[in-house]
Amino acid sequence: KGDKVIWTNREKRQYHSVWFEKLGDPEPDYLFPGDTYERVFKQTGDFPYRCGPHPEMTGIVHVR
Repeated sequence: KGDKVIWTNREKRQYHSVWFEKLGDPEPDYLFPGDTYERVFKQTGDFPYRCGPHPEMTGIVHVR
């Protein structure tokens, strides 16, 4: 709780996004190669996210 998580796009040609859609967030700007996205989690819980342009790419941040 209170930590910052940083996602980095290490692809060579592809873009992605880190979208916490189920939390009601709007889709953020795309991450192009070398870009980062960061988020601080102030509450405990499980926070699912997905890639906007690639909905099969999913993840969950577990905050304790």
